[in-house]
Amino acid sequence: MSLAPYYYRPLTPPEAAGAAGQRRHTRNLSSSSYCTVDTSPESIISASNYTPSRSPVLRQHGPTLLPKIRTQDSSLEPSSAHRPAIHRRTSSSIIHTTKHARPVMYRSATEPVECAPMMSPVSNASYSRSNSLNPSPGLSKVQLNVPVKTHSRSTSASSINSDVLNRFGYPTYRHMPVYVSHNQQTPSPDLFATNVMPFTNMAMPEPPIINLEGTFDMPVDLDTISRPCSMSPPPMLPPMSTISMLSYLTQPTQPINLVRHLTFQTGRGLTNHFWWDIRNVRPWKSFSLQTMSAIPDLLTLLNFQHDTACLPGNNLNTTTVTPGSETDLANLISKIYFPKINAATRLSLGNNSICLYPAPTPTGSGLSANAANTPTFLANYPSDNDRTLSGLPRGRVVGLVRSFDRWNTGMRLEGPARKVEYLRTLAHLQKCMREHSCRYGFIITEIELVCVRAGCDERGQPYFGFVEVAEAVETKTFARNESNSESGVNLTVTLALYYLLMLAKATPLPGQPSSFMDVGGPGALTRQRVWDGGHHGENVLSIDEDGDVEELGKDGKDKWIPEPQMGEKREARTVRGWVWPADPWHKREGERGERGSGRGKRG
Repeated sequence: MSLAPYYYRPLTPPEAAGAAGQRRHTRNLSSSSYCTVDTSPESIISASNYTPSRSPVLRQHGPTLLPKIRTQDSSLEPSSAHRPAIHRRTSSSIIHTTKHARPVMYRSATEPVECAPMMSPVSNASYSRSNSLNPSPGLSKVQLNVPVKTHSRSTSASSINSDVLNRFGYPTYRHMPVYVSHNQQTPSPDLFATNVMPFTNMAMPEPPIINLEGTFDMPVDLDTISRPCSMSPPPMLPPMSTISMLSYLTQPTQPINLVRHLTFQTGRGLTNHFWWDIRNVRPWKSFSLQTMSAIPDLLTLLNFQHDTACLPGNNLNTTTVTPGSETDLANLISKIYFPKINAATRLSLGNNSICLYPAPTPTGSGLSANAANTPTFLANYPSDNDRTLSGLPRGRVVGLVRSFDRWNTGMRLEGPARKVEYLRTLAHLQKCMREHSCRYGFIITEIELVCVRAGCDERGQPYFGFVEVAEAVETKTFARNESNSESGVNLTVTLALYYLLMLAKATPLPGQPSSFMDVGGPGALTRQRVWDGGHHGENVLSIDEDGDVEELGKDGKDKWIPEPQMGEKREARTVRGWVWPADPWHKREGERGERGSGRGKRG
């Protein structure tokens, strides 16, 4: 058999050759840890820096010899120069080996080279953990004999005491011992490197404090607040197109032709309001641009610039549309005007703002749910939950749509028949306002818009049959009026409806009355409260606060209003149980078929 040395690992001793099952495992990750007993410290040091040498063949005959612990191995003083620096890591107490005792196993592991730079930012060299755990510059020798199949650790948790910690503890537990340097000194391990790079604790710059209360008095540059993340200049933003809300609400709108087919109400007993319910008609002169400019901060809000991208309806459609009926006219009006008005109120009041929309189909039954008694348009908040007797949401503003041939402001100055048609539409609007307990309403046609306010006293109590009618606003009005030196603009349909919604919002505008009108139930008989002009005689001249003179007739009613005929009075008594506001309460006012469906019907 050849005696050539093995190049991979030492041979098994002869006495342990037959004990294959008693072979223990050794965890060794470095080939440089195989050495003989006679290896000098110089060769070990050179082997740690260069290619490891191959171990010769080791053969042992006889019983296994245990190493003897010497006093110089247990001392912390440096060894003499003529002796090799040999140290073996053992326990502080002598362990007697018996057949039941577990033999000692020496473990050696080497850290990967790639992990060394992560341990210390100072040193670039890599060293094994076995070297770093030795308290002496000399390297320990490896025990090659394998006495039994089991293995044990050199120390356990129960054998650790203060002496062991003083000798083998980490540098964080004690001070490093002082060693005598050799001619060829081993560098300190990376795991316990004490060189520390200097670090300066610098405070991070704090961003400036921005006060979000109120309005900004100066523009805020976000580039100076945010931390720069790139050396390249910020991208150039395209110029933003802006427009003021006042200019947006005075833009021209799509023209509408007259309705082709007129529909007139036929039959009797379909409505519970009659044209002589209107007793007094007065001009609403405060509904103007002069009043709007006098309200604090309203013009400032209208002149504020907004991005045109958030405002719908900027592209004008000049094509003239022709509705076929009043229903088609209502759909065109809600499509042309309402998006711009709702966008303006949303920018002025927030997302939960009052908005204008077509009235839904009534869910109730009886006369109050008839289309001839319900409004065409409603305006309220999305959070409003109140309902009327007909099942509609309670509106803060109600609106009616009529064709120009059926109703217009010039009908008041025409014959009695045309005056009756003029008063019938006003009576329908008054009935809707009293049912919804709101003070504001409007009537719109293809040609004009008329805003109406219910008459109330100083305490807010309504008068039955008293309405204030604003000056008509033509639908073709747009752009600027250069002759008007005060405001420079004309009142358009969109601007007028926007102002009407601002009057009807939850918090009233300064100096303007609230939109809520306390009408009460049918038992309250608020219809009996009429305006008599402060006099109790006939043919009395009434002078309002604006200086307009109106001749009053019987019971304070305007003298130009005609008297109803006998057939009309009979119909009114049959349908609702009363003719004049001063008549006593009748059981038909409660509408027995609708008493269980909701609140009592308002007078």
